[in-house]
Parts: sequence; structure tokens; C-alpha cells
Amino acid sequence: MGMGDRANDSNIRGRLGNRNEYKTMRTGNENYGWSKSLLGCVAALAFLSVPYLHAEDVTPGPTSKTTTTFTRTSSQMSPTSTSASYDEQCMDDNLHMRFGIPLWAFGMKGDLSIEDQRAAVGTPQRQVGGHVNKDFWDFFDQLDFIAPISIDLRKGRFYFHTEVIYVKTSEGLEPRGAFAGSGANGDLTTKLAMGGINVGYEFVRQPKVTLTGFVGGRMTYVDATININAPGAGVAASASKSKFIGDPVIGLLGTWDFTKSLGVFVKGDVGGFGLIGDHFTWQAEPGFEWRISPHTYLQLEWRWLSTDFSKDRFNYDVQLMGPQAEFGWRF
Repeated sequence: MGMGDRANDSNIRGRLGNRNEYKTMRTGNENYGWSKSLLGCVAALAFLSVPYLHAEDVTPGPTSKTTTTFTRTSSQMSPTSTSASYDEQCMDDNLHMRFGIPLWAFGMKGDLSIEDQRAAVGTPQRQVGGHVNKDFWDFFDQLDFIAPISIDLRKGRFYFHTEVIYVKTSEGLEPRGAFAGSGANGDLTTKLAMGGINVGYEFVRQPKVTLTGFVGGRMTYVDATININAPGAGVAASASKSKFIGDPVIGLLGTWDFTKSLGVFVKGDVGGFGLIGDHFTWQAEPGFEWRISPHTYLQLEWRWLSTDFSKDRFNYDVQLMGPQAEFGWRF
């Protein structure tokens, strides 16, 4: 960067006066461009699946299994076999797999606080934190990186699901406590890795309706950095902390197919139960599924994930919520 560019940078900082706005202006375009590239890849994958879409895949039809018909020839009857649909085959006891890419554009609402490890010796320890309130439509403006994957396995009535999502975001923070006051501002950078493993059993198994109960574990890694500037009080503070949160979960998954290719589902679970620190979580996912072809699908849902965790002077009471789109393949 040349001298002219540095001078221009300083002028911009002076005019904005807010490090969040400055950071957004410098990095917003790059982050948004990266996000558009990821969405473009998913759209391209969906487009490439179109040649495999056939009328019989989306038109409601009879739910009969493989049938055999006979065609009369000059001297004999010859059998002709018609294969059952993919969804009818999924009612068998063979192993079936789904591989998906869930894109969750979540908002973040809640309170975070971290003990200030840099406080002067002899002074009381203080919590650096505040309140965050970002709607889901701001997600791609605050997004730095995202890497998601989802895998489902079914064999007979048995169910296995695993999911991993890594997200890095940067957003503004409203200071609370000792740092609250006129002119105070802050920013929060969060690295969030969420993963889970569920195993379950399908208690209700009908061609159009299923109900699966499951147990498992949810693992969450949070790396939070908080910077606060309170010019009115003449103070500034910075604190960071990382924490691994693991908790058992129990939940239900219900599905209802109202046509051969369209259906709805509801998934929910609760976890934590205070087994690791002061900790409780819950999650809800109502959504809609379109089976685009025998081997591709698209899910649209609204997802909530609430985590209330407090341990080692790290308080994380945050709810993530927003739409999620998952495109994937069925095998």
C-alpha cells in the first residue's frame, strides 16, 4: 500500500469513527463475493440434476410395488417387469444414504460475556460483553467463512444422522454492564463449529408418514473475541475465549408426504440438562422437502438453535435462527 492509500485509509477511519463500519466497508465486498460463489456452486449442482428429472418423478402415482404384466405374442405370453419407484424401494430393509449441503443463513440474538484477563493487577476482575441482535438477512454481510455437510443413513427402521457446520462471522455488539453508556460501541468475532451425531429408530413407518425417535450428542466449539470502546467513560477493553460445549440430546423427527415428490417434516431436540456446567439447549426445524429426481432433493426450512451455557466466567446465552436450504443426493 502506497503513502497515498495509507492517507486515504486514515481519512476513512476518521470519518466513520466506528471500527465495525470500517471493517464492513473494507471486507464486505470480499465476503459477499465469496458467499455468492458458494451459492453459485449449489445452484450449478441443482441445474446439473435437471436432465435426470422425469415426469414420473414428480407426478403423483400409485404406491404399488413391482408389478408384472404379460404381453401376448404369436405363440406365447412374455412377462414385462416394471420397477418400483425409489421412494417405494426405501421402504425395504436395504441401506439408503443422503448426502447434503445445508446453507443456514442465521441471525444471532443474545448475550455474551468473557472475563477480562488483561485487567491491571490488583483491580477487580470484570466481564467484557454485551448484547448482539442481528437478523438473518444480515448474515451474508457479516459472514467470513462457511463450510457445511450433512449425512443421513437408514437401514430398515434404524436411523443415523451426522452434521458439521463451521461458520466465522463478525458483527457489532452493544456493550453492557460497566462498559454501557453514551457513545460506547463494540464488535464481536465468532468462530462457531457445530456438529452432531444422532442414532434412532423409526417407530411409525408408513408409505406417507414416519415418526423417528433419536438420541445422540451435539458438539459446539465457540471461539469469541470481543472488543469494546467506551469514549465517554475513557475505557477500552478486549477479551477472547474459546470453549468446547458437548451435550447429550434426545429428539423426534416426523415426516408426511402429501404427494410422490413433495412433503413436510418437523425435527426437534433438547439437550444439555445441566450435565456440563450450567447448560441447556434446544433446537427446532420445521420444513418442506422436494424430491427433485430419484437421486436429488431440496429441503427448505426454518431453524432455531438456542444455547444457554455458563462456565469458567464465560457466559454464552445465544439463539441462532433463520432459513436453511439444503441441496443433496440420495443413494
